[in-house]
Amino acid sequence: MIRKDAALLDAPTPPGDRLVSVVIPTKNSAAQLERILAAVFDQAPAARVKLEVIVADDGSTDDTALIACRAGARVLIRSGQRAGIAGSPEEARSRAAAAASGDPVVFLEPGCTPGPGWLKAELEAHDGRAAAGAASAPAPGPRDP
Repeated sequence: MIRKDAALLDAPTPPGDRLVSVVIPTKNSAAQLERILAAVFDQAPAARVKLEVIVADDGSTDDTALIACRAGARVLIRSGQRAGIAGSPEEARSRAAAAASGDPVVFLEPGCTPGPGWLKAELEAHDGRAAAGAASAPAPGPRDP
């Protein structure tokens, strides 16, 4: 999560008027994107914010961009991109962050579906009203001895 302008922190924003950007860099995620975007947009009422959701398409050859548009997300496709030729997740994430209008900009990794209260908790941590933290679990698969 990044802050777009630290000076904005001095002026409280009335609930419901705050614009938050959620950036999702992705490639070929049509099969899961509708579910992910629905879960993201469902976060707005509990967090009491307006959402700008930006999907940074990094060379998809499926219907990723179409599904994102239909769901109400803004879609960024790399300029000069040819189908199937990708840049990098970092590039996609950076382009979307630069294009974002909200404050803060929250990043959601491709393939992650946020649970209820995710955005509210992120914003409380960002605003200093809660402890920030992260959790992870080992990826399934063989382990090195």
